[in-house]
Amino acid sequence: MLFPKLLTANAKNFERWENPAKQRYYIAYINLDLFGDYVITRVWGKKDQLIGKIVHTPFSSYQEAVNMFATIRKRRLHRGYHAVKI
Repeated sequence: MLFPKLLTANAKNFERWENPAKQRYYIAYINLDLFGDYVITRVWGKKDQLIGKIVHTPFSSYQEAVNMFATIRKRRLHRGYHAVKI
């Protein structure tokens, strides 16, 4: 399953941003890996292309992941992206 029910039930753990001027999207979400570590998965690319990039970054605690998620959100908004309702 791509998005575990435990974490996607909470909307603050999954966000999508879009930059209409550049036709780009950015998705970030927090999930658990098989070892019990929290992972932020980030996906981004151009809206009209199938090829994008995906990166998984592990964290030793949920709070660390939440802090990084807030940093990602701030960076996206600073770069002209806006949140999209999913």
